[in-house]
Amino acid sequence: MKKIDSLLSPICEAIKETNSKSKQAVFNMYLSNILEAKSYYTWEQITDYINNKTKTELAQKTYINMTERAKKRQKCTGQKDLKKSTNMI
Repeated sequence: MKKIDSLLSPICEAIKETNSKSKQAVFNMYLSNILEAKSYYTWEQITDYINNKTKTELAQKTYINMTERAKKRQKCTGQKDLKKSTNMI
């Protein structure tokens, strides 16, 4: 089992950086880390970790929603890429 630090610390660092436009953008970039963390940890543990490391107080439901949006975005992007590759053939 991977430690929560190794999975979520890159996300927390990206959130703390001023270059990141939003937490949602970070969740989009690090979706695989979040999904892997979810396979080992509860949403409560994930929420507590991110909130503590980033000094924020977002609700568990907020992180769940951002993850769902990131999954939808990834799915849509994958379909667009597939259409582009089939149009080139």
